Amino acid sequence: MDYTFLLMVIVVSSSGVLSPGPLFLINIHYAKRYGHLSGLLCASGHAVVELPLVLAIAVGILSIDYMDRLGWLIGLVGGVALIAFSTIQIYTLATTRSIQGQSNNARVLKVSTALYGSFIAGMAFSALNPFFIAWWLTVGMKMIVDASYIASINGVLLMFLLHIWMDYAWLMGTAYMARKGMDKISRLGSNAMLLYIALYAILVYIGINFILSSL
Repeated sequence: MDYTFLLMVIVVSSSGVLSPGPLFLINIHYAKRYGHLSGLLCASGHAVVELPLVLAIAVGILSIDYMDRLGWLIGLVGGVALIAFSTIQIYTLATTRSIQGQSNNARVLKVSTALYGSFIAGMAFSALNPFFIAWWLTVGMKMIVDASYIASINGVLLMFLLHIWMDYAWLMGTAYMARKGMDKISRLGSNAMLLYIALYAILVYIGINFILSSL
């Protein structure tokens, strides 16, 4: 396989992997308690959705017409899910306000979130992100077609491996750094609640945009 193509896959993939979006923010949500482990599971949930999507495009099951027919529904459901998730988390944060001082920060940092939830969130907020699917049906499709032309299905699988490792590195790395940052904020005695509210507010904003773009 042409090494120029392999380098192109890595460079082009970065435009999707490093783009801030709901998956990145959901990863930060779980990272505050589980660190890089949440990033590992979030990336794994993402991969469970991404690999079938790539293979479906490679064999011609999915095309850009898919977004014309069902993209609006994906965006609508995804937007509602993001808003509902964020609303629940903001409510959970609000119920901790009766605990004051350092103990309040410790309580906020331990808002109940099961570790396996990051895996489910990785799947859900990949499958329900219309921009993620649109990226593969446009930018990503060129890589899939080229990989298939060079080495058939083996080329597509190699292309996917060159892409997915970046998701793992990015989500695990940012989760690790987010956990360290949250721990530092807690030790300094600062109130972390405003940071969490800002995180969920951004998710609500993305959810509203999903819904508006669908309508």
